[in-house]
Amino acid sequence: MKKSYKFRIYPIRKQEKRLETALDQSCFLYNQLLDIHHQIYLGEGKTLSNFDMCNLVKDFETKQLHSQVKQNIPKRISDAFNHFFRRIKNGETPGFPKFKKRVFYSSITFPQYKQEIIGDRLHVSKIGMIRIVKHREIEGYIKTLTIKKEGSEWYASFSCENVPIEQPLVEFESDVEGLDVGIKKFLVCSDKREFDNPKFLSRSEKKLKRLSRRHSKKKKGSNNRKKARIRLNIQHTKIKRQREDFHKKLARRLASEIKYIGVEDLSIQGMVRNHRLAKSINDVGWGSFFSYLKYYKTIFGGKIIEIGRFEPTSQTCSTCGHKQVMPLAKRIFECEDCGLIIDRDLNASINIKKLVIKKINNTEGHSGFQACGDTVRACFEFEKIQDNASVYEAGNYREISRRSP
Repeated sequence: MKKSYKFRIYPIRKQEKRLETALDQSCFLYNQLLDIHHQIYLGEGKTLSNFDMCNLVKDFETKQLHSQVKQNIPKRISDAFNHFFRRIKNGETPGFPKFKKRVFYSSITFPQYKQEIIGDRLHVSKIGMIRIVKHREIEGYIKTLTIKKEGSEWYASFSCENVPIEQPLVEFESDVEGLDVGIKKFLVCSDKREFDNPKFLSRSEKKLKRLSRRHSKKKKGSNNRKKARIRLNIQHTKIKRQREDFHKKLARRLASEIKYIGVEDLSIQGMVRNHRLAKSINDVGWGSFFSYLKYYKTIFGGKIIEIGRFEPTSQTCSTCGHKQVMPLAKRIFECEDCGLIIDRDLNASINIKKLVIKKINNTEGHSGFQACGDTVRACFEFEKIQDNASVYEAGNYREISRRSP
């Protein structure tokens, strides 16, 4: 299993200047290689490979950059073009690789980093021994090291391979539950538990506007504008961390309490196109929460089952199955057939739970028989469900049980 470890580092003033110089030269080299890539394509109709760009790196004088950092820059350009063509092939909206502003170029990567951590010091070539807060042990084999600046803080991220997975023995409080996410209420569980939306961006919006207004009034290129930009960046980073902390804690709690979790396969990119709800949808961060939920499920075991996005969970009565039109502004579901009065989100979560139970029963009840001579073996498999649902399993392994008569 691959896993990343992120630690805070505290470079001294001399080391911080070296890191800033390395970022300056990396950004310069990135833009130069991208410009050469464009010129050759427009002039000769050819594209440069990663190997070709690595050979061009030698022509630029960048004394503060380590050779491995230089090799990673062509890889970033190649990945940008690969993603661009992948989006075109999949019919998505492509974003052509652009030149980087120095303000937004904030990281350097060592693709082959040796494990050079001595006590509370991290050795970085051409930078020095940087103090690191190693709050947990690193497991597996360190493959890459990335030094990144977030606001006014520096971090070191280690990408490790062959990390052992030890699933803790967890007694789940519930076997199957459905989760329905929203804007007013962040999440409603089918067992009637509700979690309010913290609205971190909305609560800090007044302060963000004030800092942004002060930043825009400063003279471009001045030190005061730079300081104002740092203060604005710190506030954005705080909001990001608040949201991340909330998602992690809630995802870990649900993953350790529920064995089979049912969620809807939401098209978040399509929902963001609604200009009236775009800010609220981005603030709530459903995609980030689902990512953490899937990660913690690989640790605690169990599965996440996604229900098709076109299932009418909000328009169907959870008691009698009657379907009716439910505008988004109507928050209480009143069944026209059986008279049930229930919260809209709770009704949807109960319907999701029913669909999950149905999918699990269909999957476990499927048996395929394979004849081999005089013996017949029954094979039961948990696989990805194709009809509007998919099962995410712990560790990406298929759980297979076989028996022979």
